[in-house]
Amino acid sequence: MKTKNTLPSLICILIVFFLVNSTLAQNVERYYAEGKCGYRNSVTKQIVVNAIYDFGSDFKEGAAIIVLQNKRGFIDTTGKIVIPLKYDDAGQFNDGIACVSLNGKYGFIDQDEKTVIPFLYDFADDFHQKKCRVKFNGKYGFINKNAEWVIEPIYEDALNFSENCAAVKNNKWGYIDAAGKIIIDFQYQRAFPFEGKIATVLINNEQWTIDLQNRKIKKNERKKEPWENE
Repeated sequence: MKTKNTLPSLICILIVFFLVNSTLAQNVERYYAEGKCGYRNSVTKQIVVNAIYDFGSDFKEGAAIIVLQNKRGFIDTTGKIVIPLKYDDAGQFNDGIACVSLNGKYGFIDQDEKTVIPFLYDFADDFHQKKCRVKFNGKYGFINKNAEWVIEPIYEDALNFSENCAAVKNNKWGYIDAAGKIIIDFQYQRAFPFEGKIATVLINNEQWTIDLQNRKIKKNERKKEPWENE
């Protein structure tokens, strides 16, 4: 009598078990109870983390930001604290690194909490188009993931890159390209990022939509700020 080979069936069962558990682990959502944040499985509603945190983010790259008593850390999808609650500010992981603040300075860590960009900056944002907006010695510039300056910190203010250009301010607002070249002169009271090759700007207290050639496309209705009516 031949013995039936059960190995393929066992392998199939293990694969299904792994896939089911992997899917359930990925379906973790926030919930709130009595003003506190916790996490539960979005399919089964089984509690993964009791509602003990002041705030929590969605999961990204397998980690979520948690906040307790104004300190920030990270948990994984099982609820385990993988990076301790010690940071004053934190952004979500993106391409394996996250922007965090400690003792008044910003830097970047990886998921093992290893420092990958030193804590040198007065402010740092997430990376956009391979560049990170940072404030250093009171001025804004942009660095790459090697912490090298791609645009020196010479601006009073700056916004993130979008469509290969960024709004920057020196007395007034203008725009630079990815190499730091001025493509729209400093002339605006306020400027916003380009989206769909157009951007909103403020000049002479009028709000306009412009294109990348700085051509005015249309004048927008603008509501006055409360302080302007005083």
